Amino acid sequence: MCKDLAKPQSNCRFFPTTIVIMIVSELPSEVLSQIADHLPTEDRLSGSITCKSWRYPFQDALWRNIYIDSEKSLEYIYNTIKPSKNISTSYGLLVHSLRIGGYYEMPDEQQNEFFRYLPNLKHLDLGHMTCKHINTEMTIANQTWIYLESLIINFIGRPGGPTTENLISLLKTCCSLRKLEISAEKRFCPVSFSLKSFDSLHQALPQLIYFKTFISHAHDLQPILDTIPDTIQSLTMAILDISFYQWSAKWLYYFSYKYPNLRSLRLDTSKVIYGWTEYILTQGVTYPYPSHSKSLQRLETLELITPNISEWTHLVFWEFIYPLRIPLKNLKYKATCNRKDLWLHAQLYETNIKRILQSFSGTLENLSIEGTVFFDIKHGPALELSSYAPFLKDLHIKSCGVSINLDDLLDKCPVLKRLRYFGGQLLINSSTMIKETIQQQEKQPQHHGLQILELRRVVTSAEVFSRLSFRCRRLQYMNLSSLWVSGLTFEADGCLLVDMPYTFFKAVRLAHIKYCSPYERRDGDTTISLTLLSQLSDPMSSLPSITSTSDKLIHGEKEKVDRKSVAVVTRKNIAWFHTFLDVVFETDTRIGIRQLSEQEASTAVGFYQSFQSNRDNQPRRVDMPLDGDNLKEDWKDKLCRGYGELRCGQVEKYILPSDSKYDKYFWKYSCNNVFL
Repeated sequence: MCKDLAKPQSNCRFFPTTIVIMIVSELPSEVLSQIADHLPTEDRLSGSITCKSWRYPFQDALWRNIYIDSEKSLEYIYNTIKPSKNISTSYGLLVHSLRIGGYYEMPDEQQNEFFRYLPNLKHLDLGHMTCKHINTEMTIANQTWIYLESLIINFIGRPGGPTTENLISLLKTCCSLRKLEISAEKRFCPVSFSLKSFDSLHQALPQLIYFKTFISHAHDLQPILDTIPDTIQSLTMAILDISFYQWSAKWLYYFSYKYPNLRSLRLDTSKVIYGWTEYILTQGVTYPYPSHSKSLQRLETLELITPNISEWTHLVFWEFIYPLRIPLKNLKYKATCNRKDLWLHAQLYETNIKRILQSFSGTLENLSIEGTVFFDIKHGPALELSSYAPFLKDLHIKSCGVSINLDDLLDKCPVLKRLRYFGGQLLINSSTMIKETIQQQEKQPQHHGLQILELRRVVTSAEVFSRLSFRCRRLQYMNLSSLWVSGLTFEADGCLLVDMPYTFFKAVRLAHIKYCSPYERRDGDTTISLTLLSQLSDPMSSLPSITSTSDKLIHGEKEKVDRKSVAVVTRKNIAWFHTFLDVVFETDTRIGIRQLSEQEASTAVGFYQSFQSNRDNQPRRVDMPLDGDNLKEDWKDKLCRGYGELRCGQVEKYILPSDSKYDKYFWKYSCNNVFL
């Protein structure tokens, strides 16, 4: 029986005299259809048999998107959509999207009948079926293909197989296509494309707005450079995603003329044939560009993926993209490097980040830089931002071997909402500069709007989090993984305090956090692996003053801090956690984290209430076996090292690493809501 969606509220704020009761069975079918579209298949099936009024909206949603993964499921779908006197509903009319998976062939006769029963099909993913397995005569005679709006088709470019001309002939039957993806099942079998091939493609598909493929160029572009300005333009194309088997920077020159209304461009050279990269670094490239060129002026998104951080990247940015003064809003750059000269590569990443921010500071909103440099705390360069980025909202820096000054970043990026920083060191200004800044902010309080922080494989300090909490009062989501936090320990109770009293979290994700003294090496016998997550009992009345715990820790110079000299605040423990080495296999040692039980948490609290005496009396184990179960349970032996306390203003939810889909997707969707 259907239940009420909404019940009358006695204290309704906006309509105090009006009571609105909505029964689920009375919802319009359009609303039910939208609800069904966002539900998994099992829930759609349940919904279709729950209420009589639900039957058709949920049944339609079940048939709207079909996935066939075997010959058995193909036979079932085929027999179901096949017209019959005993079946009143034509289910084939409901199918809008079809995705074919698995390795099997569909006979020509069955293809003809099957697709004829799907007249409203708009989106088709042929999976592993190549154009060789498609009955071309069927596509010409069958009206279904004419009305397709998106198509994913596999192509294997090899001698003796279908040619690019065969592929384009097939595509001529899909004249309404707006999105096309030609996938290459194997890395060494790209589609051979020439400039003529692009012209033929757009003549066959005049409404195409999205094109993705993996190509090798059929001919050398140098002899026909002079003819490129006269190329026939494709005005509808907005999104181009090209992976290259053989790269030539002249393709950029061609695309800029061919697609004047391009809004998104993705170039991937990570699959370039071995040895080709070294060749393109030495080839001379000239662009006969007129100085008044307005090419690519609608381009907002640019993504570059390279096999190494080399000179061709410089070529793309500084000899081609930057002189055009393109108003880029979204830029993603991913480049690998070899293990030699890591310090030099870190310098290259640091230089590229600075140049990108400087070049597109007036328009850039989202920036992602991914490298493969392992951070060296002794030699890693500091990222010093020389340009003001007034519109940058999302910054992602991964494995670039650079350290980041948090204060500098917040000052240069005033509207930053999300910071994702993987592999490096997060710093703040000196204590003198911080004190001056705090005094200025007290006179004119201006807090930063950062809402999401993700740190992974990062070295930082407790002072950074205190500073972060003070400056970023809108911070709502924080994800900490493989984190090393240095700080000063209270001698009385062994607490290394990470104080974030101004922060009210909607969600905190904790994984692999360890603590150490700034005067001791990491991975030593004094490493702290226990974490206490706590929150203020009365956040609003307990917010510290300028000379409170956070600032005394920032300005502290002694390793042992006197608890009596620090303002006392009441807080409530949320949970205790233990970070440990988890030996999955003999050659696979991972870092894990688990929450202590209530009894274990009580033991930890009791130990730290008399920390000094308990520490002195606790026997210490020196050589512990590398056994996963033992390492999970050795938290008691780590009590004597102390614990780290992450104290927040408030925490609505905390998350630990898990295989649960809920935990995986909760963080993703919660963070995405910030950018809606």
